[in-house]
Amino acid sequence: YQIGIVPRRAVLLTGACDVQKDRLEITIVGWNRKEAWVVDHIQIPGETSQPITAGPWPRLSELIAKVWDHESGAGLSLSLLAIDSGFNTMRVYEFVRSQNQRQVIPIKGQDDLPQPINLPRAVEVRTGGGKRIKRGVRLWSLGTNMLKAEVYGRLKLDRPTDEELAAAGWPATYIHFPELGEEYFRQITAEKLVLTT
Repeated sequence: YQIGIVPRRAVLLTGACDVQKDRLEITIVGWNRKEAWVVDHIQIPGETSQPITAGPWPRLSELIAKVWDHESGAGLSLSLLAIDSGFNTMRVYEFVRSQNQRQVIPIKGQDDLPQPINLPRAVEVRTGGGKRIKRGVRLWSLGTNMLKAEVYGRLKLDRPTDEELAAAGWPATYIHFPELGEEYFRQITAEKLVLTT
């Protein structure tokens, strides 16, 4: 399917943003129950330690406000954007605070979390001007080991045969991809599970 267009069966749109030193990487996903379609993967270059009025942050604000074309002819807005706060943490918190916090949330991965997502906790925000805001944003903790295992399990699913598709449709947990290029797939399959004793 065409990159940048929300497939017909997707009814909800979410995004995930990874913060690197020199760029933001955002993946947009359409959902219908547990079936998912990667709609787009966007890189916004720029020094992420810059104030939220400079660097890549204004372009991320524009992306959050974007209305995505849907195959039905309608438009669909992002219901939620989760931003990883593991790098340039205070800048991420400051950016989230400048947005609608029902639509944009900071997340932090925890390897040892026994569930996929924890209730949020309020954290302090320090602005670029040095101001401290107690309970400035609500941080959501994610169980990264559990969630990565779930994604890798979905990536391992075989494509159904034409007969299976005709009889039952796509499996509920299937992830669909447009043509994104080899580098994207290298990145999402780069990790390996190593058992230690």
